[in-house]
Amino acid sequence: MFKKGLLAFTVFIFLGVFSLVLLSDQTPTIRKGSLLGSKTIEKKAQIYSQSEMGIHNVVVQGHPFERGQQYGYFTQKLIKKQEKQLMKKLNEIFPNKVIHYALSLFSMGWFFSVKDLIDKDWLEEMYGVSLYAPKERIYGAKAFARQITYHGIHEMGQMMVDSGVNLGGCTQLAIKKDDSWVIGRNFDFEAGSVFDEEKVMKWVFPKKGFPFVSVSFAGMVGVITGVNQYGVYIAINAAGTDSYTLRGKPSTFIALKALQYSKTAVEAANIIKDEPSLISNIYVIADTSDKIIVVEKSPEKSLLRVELHSTAITNHMLHKDWGSDKTNKKRMREQTTVQRYERGLEIVKNAQDDPITQALLGLRDKTYKGHLVFGHPGAIDALIASHSTIYDNKNSLLFVSEGPSLAGAFHGFDLRKSFEQRKPIRIHSLPADVDLTKEGFKDIKHSLSMSARVIQSIRGKHCKDALETLRFIDKEPIFNHYLYATAVGDAWVCENNLQKAKKNW
Repeated sequence: MFKKGLLAFTVFIFLGVFSLVLLSDQTPTIRKGSLLGSKTIEKKAQIYSQSEMGIHNVVVQGHPFERGQQYGYFTQKLIKKQEKQLMKKLNEIFPNKVIHYALSLFSMGWFFSVKDLIDKDWLEEMYGVSLYAPKERIYGAKAFARQITYHGIHEMGQMMVDSGVNLGGCTQLAIKKDDSWVIGRNFDFEAGSVFDEEKVMKWVFPKKGFPFVSVSFAGMVGVITGVNQYGVYIAINAAGTDSYTLRGKPSTFIALKALQYSKTAVEAANIIKDEPSLISNIYVIADTSDKIIVVEKSPEKSLLRVELHSTAITNHMLHKDWGSDKTNKKRMREQTTVQRYERGLEIVKNAQDDPITQALLGLRDKTYKGHLVFGHPGAIDALIASHSTIYDNKNSLLFVSEGPSLAGAFHGFDLRKSFEQRKPIRIHSLPADVDLTKEGFKDIKHSLSMSARVIQSIRGKHCKDALETLRFIDKEPIFNHYLYATAVGDAWVCENNLQKAKKNW
């Protein structure tokens, strides 16, 4: 029986490889735009360096295929670096090569198979980007197939979360003062330092729809966090429900469509509500009015909430119609979303005087159950945000974290002037974290990484190596972190002292 199962699995893998190789050779039909040379790209598009702006800024314009080429050309080195770090992260999560191979193959084949649900504009833009991605195949997939797959990372990540893999969570703090809003958001995505420290602000001036700015990664066509010319703000928070489908549109394309074609939050909410979705998500939408709209969306239904007072949004559904949903209940019971939500409410209720400063302090809150714990996933600032933003809807200002995570400054941009002048216009920056320097951040991340390595080594029966590693960990900043306590507990097992092991555990 086992041999038959293994044979079937092997056949599945090889058929998958063969199919993916064939599929990834397909390219979209380009309706408008042309193949651009480097001189034309440099004339049409603009890049503003990290040293100049604090964050990479790229301005693209024209038809989708042309915009894709412009973005790919200016970010090609980062795209290569991202792919390398992403593969490394997958190897860490799935050290078993067979499982890693099967999952990668499945995800690439799956997302490429639903490409007919993705608007042709986005396919053309992704194809333009893929012309500047690494040429070598990964698991049989060429660059265009990989481009589509990477836009489904959010979907695959949330499926892993509901299967027990802890990948962090996102928090938004919405502070109301008079008739205006300040919305701070942490986007927790820990796939490699390049996604954080070399994030990109992408300014898009399309032939159709409205100009917008998106804060994300090199080569990214979809939207995670963005604001358009009319002040419409859209940001995605992951969620989970019992609803499941294999046919739907990746979340970042739903947000992209709403951002590019909406003049108001209501228009954006209606677009999001009507789009077919692969997984469940929470979309936070604001404009220049005195309300924000929260769309809690699953593949089966979309439920809207209108917020008129300061609030927090994390990773569980709040609408009463989700009351019997088992997956939503499980997230609330077993993950950190409720703790972050309750802490967020405490923060926003006391944040009336200077909402931008209060939002910044709130996003950097590192407490878990009343205790300061650096890097705890239950804290609003878990030290894993790949980008953090603060949006002031009344004054049309956007502040974006420099990195690493929230330790550095937040650089400000005047959106009204930026869209008028078709280039990023800098304003003042918000200060770096006074409680955790960039160097301190990296030291803590290194110590937590070493603690995880100790745990893995001991459970792999490599006690001598683990004990040696443990001696070099700087325990002072992480003495009350569960990873370090677990590492010490496991080390006592090597010393045959179960009593002390249990005490640390």
